[in-house]
Amino acid sequence: MGPQLEVHLHTNRTCNLHCKHCYNDSGNGSQDVLPRELVMEIITAFCDRYDVEFHLEGGEIFMYPELLERMNALSDSVLQCITITTNGTFRLEHPNALSMLTRIGALRISVEGHTDSQQQAVRGIGLASVLDTAAYYQRLGVPVVWRVTLHSANYDRFVEETIPGLTAHGCRAIQVYEFQQVGRGLSGGWLALGESIGALLTALETRGAFSDVDVRMMFPRKRTPEILAHQEALNRKGFCVQTIAPERSISIHADGGVYRCPWDNDKNRCMFNIKELDLERALEQLERENLMHTCEHCSAIRIVCG
Repeated sequence: MGPQLEVHLHTNRTCNLHCKHCYNDSGNGSQDVLPRELVMEIITAFCDRYDVEFHLEGGEIFMYPELLERMNALSDSVLQCITITTNGTFRLEHPNALSMLTRIGALRISVEGHTDSQQQAVRGIGLASVLDTAAYYQRLGVPVVWRVTLHSANYDRFVEETIPGLTAHGCRAIQVYEFQQVGRGLSGGWLALGESIGALLTALETRGAFSDVDVRMMFPRKRTPEILAHQEALNRKGFCVQTIAPERSISIHADGGVYRCPWDNDKNRCMFNIKELDLERALEQLERENLMHTCEHCSAIRIVCG
């Protein structure tokens, strides 16, 4: 087994939504796409060389169904390394795609909370159809995880109402990430949280551990001192506070650009273009790069329950 590596693989830039916090500005008319066979080669080659964790996303990756159908040819051991993220507006029906989805590590469906108003505020769509889509995949045995961005439009009573509300909709695993001012988020500063998340931490301490849902709340480095100040109280209530060590990571964009950080869209920091190199040469170049990465946007501490 080779060294650990986290790979964010953006297969396409097309998207049917125009979310206010999209960190790579998907759905802006760009037709950038990684060829299907190149994606398959990247997945296979990286799994052979690294202890790899893949995050496949878009754009909206479900607008690239031929790739998802082709991925059914991958082995169980490879597919278990893959998390796919979708906005939950597409129901795939092709048997190959559905078979593949039941064998991956997780299918993350992004929502903004448990109400239509929360969903509309950022994504411009209602929640009901996404809930129906998630239920559809869960019935088929797909390992569904709900991904929620924590921001000013859903922060109030997030612990008291949003997490229980999603659980009532059938959610059994929730991953929460704090909104970051990157990509379209640069013009969405109104979504940013304040200097303190004390109200959220106090609500967790008051509520106590959730017994019927796996909750993982990820925060950037600036939240570390405040969360650690609450660590003892959170531990007593059944939560586990974990610091996250810097990881070796890369982000491969749909135009082929390779970056260290999944939040990075600055073309001045592109290491190389994977569409322009033989894959073996690309892997050799990565071996010469320092891929250990941390920044103000990357998750540095998490609160876990379940």
